Formats: sequence, structure tokens, C-alpha cells
Amino acid sequence: MKNMAGMIMTNTIMMNSHAESMNDKTAGTNTLSGVKKDLLSQQIATLMWLSSPALPVGGFSFSEGLEQAIERKVVKDGDSLRQCLEDAVRYGLMRWDLPLLKLLYRASCKEDRSEFERLDARLLSGRGTKELCEEDRATGSALIRLLKALDKFPSWADGLHPGYISALAICGAQTLPVCQESCQGLMLSFLMSWAQNQVSAAIKAVPLGQNRGQQVLVSLIPFFEDSVLQVMDRQDPPVGVSLPAHAILSSLHEVQYSRLFRS
Repeated sequence: MKNMAGMIMTNTIMMNSHAESMNDKTAGTNTLSGVKKDLLSQQIATLMWLSSPALPVGGFSFSEGLEQAIERKVVKDGDSLRQCLEDAVRYGLMRWDLPLLKLLYRASCKEDRSEFERLDARLLSGRGTKELCEEDRATGSALIRLLKALDKFPSWADGLHPGYISALAICGAQTLPVCQESCQGLMLSFLMSWAQNQVSAAIKAVPLGQNRGQQVLVSLIPFFEDSVLQVMDRQDPPVGVSLPAHAILSSLHEVQYSRLFRS
């Protein structure tokens, strides 16, 4: 169970790929939904890498207010954890982070620096507390350092210091085949990585057993897939997000007496 979420995501993609492969044989083609098989293999491997908890961006050290939710018994077991994570996606990530990730990925593919900077500033304007802004900046800087170490950081972005979502968009544009399927996979990868960190925090702080934590994670996958499809189909730009309870929990966490996670 070293990387359960990544394995599950891979298995899901592979099963879909197998079904499409059978259709392709009947049609006498060598493509899968317009993406060649070798590009699909590259996409799967890259998405596994991006969703891995081993990616050295430090996301595991932040709880995004979850630790305070646990402190106040808002999250106390697997069911309440799942509800909390679903609400965060439905009322937060789907309305802000994911739509902006889609736009930032497109700007990165076009190497449109001015549009990228505008979207990055807009993204950070939606962070409700200093703690959440600092998390975005810290994890974004870590991902940029990793891209530079791998010689994958593009010259058009020199001098930029983007937040995590923006850095992830650059990473996707530099390492994935440029297509709609890659954008969709990038958003799903982000959700899986985010959920793994949140479940990991809950396992430490609830406390929640490893098996129950993995059950919660697996049960969220269909919801994540549906969420990504909804965002991909949506054409209107994100206009804002309001999560007052989340901001309050994050603010309380900043002054919490005893903490397991960073502020």
C-alpha cells in the first residue's frame, strides 16, 4: 500500500485504456481517444509521479485548517472526514483551484507570461488567511526548485515565484503531452495528492487508522472524477470563492497552542 491512491488512479486509467484499445482494434486504428499509446503511457507515469506523497513539496506538513476541525470535534471519524473533504472540493476547489488550474495550464502551454501572472495573482487573492497563503507559496517554491533541479523549468517563467497550483500548471505543461486529457489528468492528480495529505493528517490527529483512512480515500475517487469532468465542461471563468468556516478554522489554527502541522 505504498502509494494506494496513485495505484488506484493508474488502475482506473489502465482499465479505461484497455476498453478503448479493444474498440481501436475493431476500428483498425492505433490511437486511444486521439492520444497515441506511447503518449498515454507517458501521461500515466507522470500523473503517478505528480500524485505521489513522495513528491518533495512539503504538502504533508500542512493541514489547511483540518487540525483545528479535529480539535473542535468537527472531524472525529471517517464519515465526518469524508464529508469535510467533499465539502472542501464542492464549495472550494471546484469553484476556484480547479478552474484556475485549467486556465493556468493553458497559459503555460502557450507560454503566455502576462496571462499566467494575472491568473497566479488571482489565485492567491482567494486564500482566506495568511497561513493558507504561506502554504501556497512554500509548496509552490518547493515544486519550482524541483523542476529546476530536473532541468524542466521553462525560460519564459524565469523570475516568477508562483503559488503551488500555478507551479503545478507549469509542471504539467513541461512534463505531459499537451492535450485536454492531460489537463483533466492534472486536475485529478492534484485532487488525489491533496486528499492523500488531508487523510494523512487525519490519521495522525483524529486518530484514524490506516485502513479507515484508505477506505475514505478510495471512496472519494468517483466523486473526484465527476468533479473534474464538471470543471472541464464548464466554460465560464471562476468569479470567486467564499469558505468562511474554513477561513475561521485556519485562523484559529494559526494561534492554536499545540500543533502537529505548520502555520
